[in-house]
Amino acid sequence: MADKKISELTELTTPDGTEELVVNDSGVSKKVQIDNLIADNGLSGDKIDGGTISNFTSTGIDDNATSTAITIDASENVALTNGMTIGGFGTIGIQSTNNLTIGGSVADHAGIQFGTEAILPQIATVNANGTVDLGGGTVRFRDVYASSIKFNGDTAAANALDDYEEGTWTPVVKVGTTTNTGTLISAVYTKIGRQVTVYCSISSITLSGTGNLTIEGLPFVCGINHGMPGASRYDNINTGGVMVTLTNSGTSIISCQNYDSTSGWTGSTNNAHLGATYHLYNVSMTYFV
Repeated sequence: MADKKISELTELTTPDGTEELVVNDSGVSKKVQIDNLIADNGLSGDKIDGGTISNFTSTGIDDNATSTAITIDASENVALTNGMTIGGFGTIGIQSTNNLTIGGSVADHAGIQFGTEAILPQIATVNANGTVDLGGGTVRFRDVYASSIKFNGDTAAANALDDYEEGTWTPVVKVGTTTNTGTLISAVYTKIGRQVTVYCSISSITLSGTGNLTIEGLPFVCGINHGMPGASRYDNINTGGVMVTLTNSGTSIISCQNYDSTSGWTGSTNNAHLGATYHLYNVSMTYFV
């Protein structure tokens, strides 16, 4: 059947037994035989021919690849078999059988590969070792949460940096078993891995009790004996030399020891070396947990 306008169709008077489509043309019923609307008798050329679209120019998504390049399942999930190129500058794809990749395809542009329990850095869709920064000088991430950090390809668990912490602590000054009270000025600490550095300053401490001078309440229990001797500035404490602070393994206590250049270590600082009111200024030391 040649292409016809509706007004050119034959007027329907009585059904003639064939399968027909009835069309109303300004109150006049017209008929079109169904056979003329389907298969090769229907629209052809640059229209619909044999159930396919030919001579078609896409204004949106255009699938010029195989029939499975883009698929939509019964749940309306869209699958891209061979990945996607975005604007000629980026890609979403698959590498190493099942690793999703997202990144720039231009030289020096970063991307990532989602591997087995790892996110790997890439440059121009190729895995890159030590060449991709996380953030920038003026565009930074706010917080990074990690169980540990390993440097320069080291995989040993013992070499992982697994803790950094800053805080305050509460030093308790004792002579023997008796707490000596004073004015706490400051008490802070920093922990990097196993290393802990503590500082405290306490003034106007009233002497009470008998026995050795200690400072209790370290933020972490000491892991080795003595650690690194600490530096202190103190007042109204007379040991005949200098007072040195040390830690003891398995405790959270700073002990105070006397030292002079002639006799060496002369024992613990005790109540006999302390004035009625004494001061522990700038007590600082480092130890290991």
